[in-house]
Amino acid sequence: MSKSGPSLTAPEASALAQPAADRDVCRRCGKARAIKSREGSFTAYLFQELRCHCGDSSSSQRRSAADRGADRVAQRKQFTQAVRGLANSAGAPCQAQFANNTIVGGTFKIVSLIGEGGMSAVYLAEHLGLHRNFALKILSPELVNENGWLRFQSEAQTLAALNHRTFVKVYDLGIHEGTTPFYSMDYLRGYSLEELIAGDGPMPLAQMLSTFIEILDGLAYAHRNGIVHRDLKPANIMICTVDGSRAVKLLDFGISKLIGSATTTTKMQQLTSAGDVFGSPFYMSPEQSGGEAVDARSDIYSLGCSMFEVLSGFVPYDGENALDTILMHQEAEIPSILDFEAGSDLPPSIDIVLAKCLAKRPDDRYQSAKELALDLTRISEGKDVQDYGLVSTVGETNAMKRRGRIKSDDGGQFRAGSRKLTSVPLAIFMLTVAALALGSYVVFQGSLRPKSADERQPSRNSVSNLELLDSAPGVWTHFDYAQEPKGSEKDQTPFSSLETVGNKTKLVFNFPEDIALGLLSDDFVNGLVGVGRNAKGRLEYPSNVELTYTPTTILKKYPQYLKRFKPGDFHILNLDQSAAGDEMLKAVAANAPWIEYLVFKEAKDITAKSIPSLSSFYNLRILEASGSTISGDILAQADCWAKLEQLHWEQANNPGPLLKKLQSSPITVLRLEHTNLTSEDFESIAKLSGLTNLTLTGSRITEKDCKVLAKLKHVRPFKPQEASY
Repeated sequence: MSKSGPSLTAPEASALAQPAADRDVCRRCGKARAIKSREGSFTAYLFQELRCHCGDSSSSQRRSAADRGADRVAQRKQFTQAVRGLANSAGAPCQAQFANNTIVGGTFKIVSLIGEGGMSAVYLAEHLGLHRNFALKILSPELVNENGWLRFQSEAQTLAALNHRTFVKVYDLGIHEGTTPFYSMDYLRGYSLEELIAGDGPMPLAQMLSTFIEILDGLAYAHRNGIVHRDLKPANIMICTVDGSRAVKLLDFGISKLIGSATTTTKMQQLTSAGDVFGSPFYMSPEQSGGEAVDARSDIYSLGCSMFEVLSGFVPYDGENALDTILMHQEAEIPSILDFEAGSDLPPSIDIVLAKCLAKRPDDRYQSAKELALDLTRISEGKDVQDYGLVSTVGETNAMKRRGRIKSDDGGQFRAGSRKLTSVPLAIFMLTVAALALGSYVVFQGSLRPKSADERQPSRNSVSNLELLDSAPGVWTHFDYAQEPKGSEKDQTPFSSLETVGNKTKLVFNFPEDIALGLLSDDFVNGLVGVGRNAKGRLEYPSNVELTYTPTTILKKYPQYLKRFKPGDFHILNLDQSAAGDEMLKAVAANAPWIEYLVFKEAKDITAKSIPSLSSFYNLRILEASGSTISGDILAQADCWAKLEQLHWEQANNPGPLLKKLQSSPITVLRLEHTNLTSEDFESIAKLSGLTNLTLTGSRITEKDCKVLAKLKHVRPFKPQEASY
């Protein structure tokens, strides 16, 4: 998550188009800006596709808006730094500072400090085993207590579980020297939208639409998995370059919340006290700042605030302080972006969309990210959107009059909504106090009593004991790659046995005590690994449990440990990004060929060299290979598909050959999300007669393709408009 510049999408071409002395490169698209004196020249004509077309506004207008944005960002940073200085002078502990070349967790060597926040610091670090750079997020020492550790774990597990191109991938979660939690993630080079606005002013409409449509794709994925971000803002949206292509990334799930099941609610209650309020005041929904329950529609509101700022250079509500800003979100009229200088050339449709996003009541907003994305797509295609006729919850507003949205019902008198704000003042007062401590980032956690020096000290017990708690949400632990076994590698005794006490039978594992062999989890839903325990020492489970095993890379060196598992000890083998590779896949295939369910998401290090080893899996029934670089023609060469029942392959690469191979398998579930499918691919899918569940979200589907898919007797009919999302 570097603040340094991104790799440009076409640097060589831009260099050809203009001499180095005159070159002005756009940070949004990576292309060279045209020079005024050369407009209309033959050279300009030849290189017109290689030059920036992000905006047609004049340089002075762009600079004016940029100056205003930069001033606002500078004021926020100055205020935050001043508050931190006061806190430090009062004796509060500073952020953890690791010197360059420090070895963290026996695996990562610190290269440099990238940045610091209110809860953690992020470092550029080199993985000693992979010789690859990662971003290392390290929890601030004053927050190393039970609650802080659980929140840190929750963030890491949330990111690790989300498998989507718009999210930063997390690889390892661990504890350095028993006291300092950390996790590693992809190291990205680029700019946040906040930085782009501050530097270049408001973003052109077309650029904003393409950026937020992509973000909404990822947000919809998170919401489908029961995760609400709760801190969406331009500073948490990053434009970067990944594998030579422009990419949009959604950052900072540090205060995200799981919603949905009763189990999930119970887990979150361990992390959230009554009255807790989280978020950034400029972007918080009314219900979020009021301390009420939030769902996906709160994220829609925050995204509306972000789009408003990206297009205009200003947030929709900007009070004198945090209290004033939050009250404006609660009570002020919805502003019209058409009234801003940068919005004068925008179509009325974007104003309608923003107004619906910023509705005070959640029921009046877009009800899903998909619904909002569809309207943004219509605008990008030059089409109108429906005027929703929203009703304010506080009173008739001038902005809504201009949109023609007010509908009166008693002799022309407008009635305010029924939403009560009586509980808001206390929460707002608490928020304001917290805002003075953390600048623009607001966190209030129950008591404002200052901590004693002893309470601020990192607690070894509070962290190390949590590793063993089954009830701790998301216990997903890092493994020390420098660790070596001390004799257990010679043992051949099976790990598992059944023990009966009374009328209850338990599945008992006796793993080595001298090394952790990975992670065992009995919580695996929709491809997401939940609560887990170190595969170390004695572990007990109900005899009918279905376990997921995530091995550590030590098994590449000592694959004989795999032979000590019995068929049925675990149902799912999860090769996560840090462990997945050709050596690991070969080791698993040679020593545990009985596996039925194999997962290697985002496994960039699994190549064509190891794919033939898949043929050893004689009982493979489910394969998840989303994000893999392996193409369908390579996978089709393996001979393990005779019993396959489910294939989950998001962003599939040339799936056609494998689809043909699967026509003789009993496959019932096929997921090919965000995949470029050809007409021949649709014909192959239509021949999978046993399909009962087909998911093609984000894949382009034409009317002709729908007719082909209609041959599937047990799958609901597809519609062409589903192709857009």
